[in-house]
Amino acid sequence: MEEPILWARDPSLPEGIDCRCTRLSEGVRVIRLRRVPAVLTDAARIAQQLEHFILDSEGFPTTGSFRRYESISSVLNSMIHGPIVFLRLVAYGFDVRQLHEQRVGEAMQQLGKVQNPPGAHLETTHWVFNYVAKLLE
Repeated sequence: MEEPILWARDPSLPEGIDCRCTRLSEGVRVIRLRRVPAVLTDAARIAQQLEHFILDSEGFPTTGSFRRYESISSVLNSMIHGPIVFLRLVAYGFDVRQLHEQRVGEAMQQLGKVQNPPGAHLETTHWVFNYVAKLLE
């Protein structure tokens, strides 16, 4: 059974994140965008989110979480799915090198705001997942 994809404007996305895919419940998938309508430079990131949904529908493992843990769940899914997603995006003509550089830039922007090394285990885990995801890309 095909599941529809809903689209929503979400200005509450973490700074540096312009779109994110979210499964709200069984059968409810949402692409959340910082700006609507999307602009051409969002195309690769949106395609990336759509590929995550495709992998989910093909049975690849994925995590979910409460809103409080959304960022760590997202980075874990990116770490697991990232290499496969990037391979598939290349087949559609997307410049994954540019997408990777954008993602590294976003991570560096987020890290630039961190005053002290993460103290909480969860924060450290988040950045370990983020680093590994970038290496695998």
